[in-house]
Amino acid sequence: MPDWRDRFAAAPLWVIALVSAALVAAYFDAIALAGGEPARSLPKFSLAGGGIAVLVTAVAAVNRWWVHRVAGRHPRDARVSMAAAFRTGRPPTDPALDGPLLALIERRKADRARLRRWRPAVVVLLIVWCGLGLYVDLVDWRPPVVVLVLILAVLVPLQRRQRNRYRLLEERIRARGSAEGRREEAGRGGS
Repeated sequence: MPDWRDRFAAAPLWVIALVSAALVAAYFDAIALAGGEPARSLPKFSLAGGGIAVLVTAVAAVNRWWVHRVAGRHPRDARVSMAAAFRTGRPPTDPALDGPLLALIERRKADRARLRRWRPAVVVLLIVWCGLGLYVDLVDWRPPVVVLVLILAVLVPLQRRQRNRYRLLEERIRARGSAEGRREEAGRGGS
């Protein structure tokens, strides 16, 4: 059953831009206020939040383009069902979406294998960038530390769970496909 997360994943890009801008700006403003920053620096943090929101929206647009390229174009209801299937690991009720979902799973497996090689380099570059920013006093130490802790504490376990859901979804789709194939064979053999 789709919920708000699935509908948000299939929402128009302008909705994703507005929500991400509000969330990121609130995050930066909260960090600034907790750190005792003067009120005059809040617009600077809000502007930085808006820039990151543009980046998040661009990533969402590229992801949508990639999904359209791999799985084809589908109406919004089908995209919501596909997002729910990826989130829960349960195939959608429409078996016509099985082929596009399997194509997306295979493509994500290949992408994950490629990214596994680059992940250490990205982490090292992030640490060097944060270190240089702190050394020359360009950035405050709190936001990068919070981001690094969130990456380690939240994203790593979420990726593991996501991998397990993709595996489970693929197994269920393939099992459903083989069961339907057996029913078709039984129907043809009986006539």
